[in-house]
Amino acid sequence: MDRFITQEAQQNKILGKYQDTDRILMEGTRKIVNGQKLSDRKEYVFRTFPAENTTNSPYLQKKEQLSFLQILLDERYAEGYLSIPVKILRKCGYLNERLSGKRMYELLLRVIQEYPITGVPAGTDFVEEESSLSDTEVDFETDCYIVGKYSNVLQERGFFGEVVGNLIDRAKQSDREEHRLVYLEDMLARKESYAWIEAGTAPILIYFGVTYCYNVMNVMLEQLAAALEHKGVPVIRYDEQKEDITGLGRYVGKTFRAVVGMQTYLMSVYMKETGRFLHDEIYGPKFNIVLDHPFWLKKQLTHVPAKYYVLTHDENYKEFVDTYYPEVSGCCLFPPGGILQTKGISLTERRYDVCFIGTYGDYREKCKLISRSERGIRFIANRLLLCLRKDPSLTAESALKKALDYYNISLSQEQFLEMMYRMGTVIQCIMYYYREKTVRVLAEAGIRIDVWGDSWKQSILSAFPQVTIHGDVNWQESLEILEKSKISLNVMAWHKAGFTERMANSMLAGAVLLTDETFYHRDEFSDGRECKMFSLKALEVLPEIVSGLLQDDAKRNTIARNGYIYAKKNHTWDVRADEMLSIIDKPEVSK
Repeated sequence: MDRFITQEAQQNKILGKYQDTDRILMEGTRKIVNGQKLSDRKEYVFRTFPAENTTNSPYLQKKEQLSFLQILLDERYAEGYLSIPVKILRKCGYLNERLSGKRMYELLLRVIQEYPITGVPAGTDFVEEESSLSDTEVDFETDCYIVGKYSNVLQERGFFGEVVGNLIDRAKQSDREEHRLVYLEDMLARKESYAWIEAGTAPILIYFGVTYCYNVMNVMLEQLAAALEHKGVPVIRYDEQKEDITGLGRYVGKTFRAVVGMQTYLMSVYMKETGRFLHDEIYGPKFNIVLDHPFWLKKQLTHVPAKYYVLTHDENYKEFVDTYYPEVSGCCLFPPGGILQTKGISLTERRYDVCFIGTYGDYREKCKLISRSERGIRFIANRLLLCLRKDPSLTAESALKKALDYYNISLSQEQFLEMMYRMGTVIQCIMYYYREKTVRVLAEAGIRIDVWGDSWKQSILSAFPQVTIHGDVNWQESLEILEKSKISLNVMAWHKAGFTERMANSMLAGAVLLTDETFYHRDEFSDGRECKMFSLKALEVLPEIVSGLLQDDAKRNTIARNGYIYAKKNHTWDVRADEMLSIIDKPEVSK
């Protein structure tokens, strides 16, 4: 069956509503004399069309196989209805949103280069609308782009001079002659403005391969890639664990809509022989998704190619990148999404009262490392640790500034960044301290809690009868655990204005998200509506919060249901794919 899509609804995101097996019927722009425009219909229409890819042209008298050259020389083949499977659109790319006009015509040219298209008489009468007869600026610009893109074909077939001459005549007949001629020259020379339009349907190159943290980064990247493909955006996957770095050579000189990685080092590869970064030779904006505090990635964020951007899940980290990494072209807020359960959620038959899926480290061992530091560093580290224990709402950088002020130490931005890096052990120490303390407070109150991760087996909590420690789990197993949990505990890894995939997955699994509050949480959520929040400053009241949730099934299920609805609307990878496309296509980023 075919799905009828009106011209007004032809957006990249529309493909996410359909399956690969669906066929889409897209509507041209000519006016129908006898019959009804698809845009006039209130509902979807289902009809049977030939199995092959077809364009229902009002200018054909009989069914015939069309050639690329036919369509290139006569745009009228795109003025009827185009019937095409969704799977082909996802491979070839959907409408180029960077073109202001004739998008379906340009799409038809891309499709016919890969797949045969049959022309079928439209079976109804069409007339020219006044707008389609006028030589609009947007139509002229699209024609220039198409001639520039397929200039080699036109030259080989002997049509180049005639086609370009026609465009020159159209320019001379316009009151914008000079502008039009310059634009035509830019398109024929394939200058920056041409490259920007072409990149609108170019694939997104995604780097896989960072395997620590139980491979969660690769899982998130695959979710993002699949969501982009579902929207008709072609994706190329490159696995840095499976290929030598020399494999990137095949992308040199190519243009991508974007190059995306997650805490990858690949974008920082410098070629001594050329004196340039490798990714200065791979065209398109680069985006490194950073989930840890940016000070940990000092090398990746100071040795960068042009048009290099950071995406982070924490508003404080965005400010930190903007302040301490001037080499970065820009930083945008981009929290990870969650994995939506296709089978839906059930709020009954949940075996775990409270679950916690997260890494553990013994903060006591981190304290030993701090004590063995050189004297000057040790004093600053101990003061920093004291600041964070006294006020766990502080960010790592604001606490470090307090510690430096205590000793009247003034540092340059570069020195401060280096000091942050040297204080990494302190940040890990305080995170583990509060994770252990949170679980311990619940256990000592008699609340049963299940934790996952081999690292927990070495903790003092293993001796608590209320704490059940399970081994490591992969991402799929973690989702199944969340589906079986009434409450999902989240203790942030000191992301004080951030949102994580654990939070999104918890809500999408129908568990009540119980999280320490951050600046992001207070702005994003209403406590007790989509989730439940607590303060690390007041852990003594946490057992009461948890007991209240466990004893009140109706209240707990209401919060879980609200959280699910909210996360489904705002925090899936499908939503994130739309946000990424919006970031990529900003003129200041993509041009």
